[in-house]
Amino acid sequence: MLIKLQMINKFKLTKEHLTTWFGEFNRNYFEGKLPQPRLALSRSRRQLGSMRFKRRMRMGRVETYDHAIHVSILFEQGENEFKNVLLHEMIHYYIAYNNIQDTGPHGEVFRKMMNWLNSEHGWNMKVSENGKALQMAQENIPRREYLVLALSLCSGKRLLSVVSPNSFRTLNQQIKRVKQLESYGWYVSSDVYFSNYPRVRTLRGVEVAPDFFNEMLKKMQHLDIPQ
Repeated sequence: MLIKLQMINKFKLTKEHLTTWFGEFNRNYFEGKLPQPRLALSRSRRQLGSMRFKRRMRMGRVETYDHAIHVSILFEQGENEFKNVLLHEMIHYYIAYNNIQDTGPHGEVFRKMMNWLNSEHGWNMKVSENGKALQMAQENIPRREYLVLALSLCSGKRLLSVVSPNSFRTLNQQIKRVKQLESYGWYVSSDVYFSNYPRVRTLRGVEVAPDFFNEMLKKMQHLDIPQ
């Protein structure tokens, strides 16, 4: 999350500004390789900007799509400050679009790009240093993304499984033939909770409490699976 500022409008930001700036930054800093995402103004009181996207499985690989960048207009900022916000979110977009693994939301890859743009091109992007001690500690843990299968059985059991991406297609077909299956879903998570899970190639999982199961579903990103 970016540093908060006072909530009074100064420079009147428009969507046209975002479109023009995106094209300029894309050419100058990203070799013109970023497709234009949805660009929108928001009225967020918590974040200056955000970058959102969805994930899906295609050809046995996880890919991101439906990218969108939102910039809040409820903060007192000048034109250059708004440009910093957009460029900050474009770094997030670049990392997500290219499926680059980072060590956290503002991890090593992000900070390297941000520092390069700040030092070599005169920008002044920052990231918030606030947050709970646990969240700050977890930022320093090397993260990876996990392909998670969540199973709900008619018996009431709830299972979580970390699946090898190479086995996705096979298991996605097998799971439809499980007689006691109530529902299932595929997710992507970078939660360190899954670091001790084995990456399975068969239909098996770890039974967890229903409440914990539901909480994990809220935290993970659901995968859209083409039928």
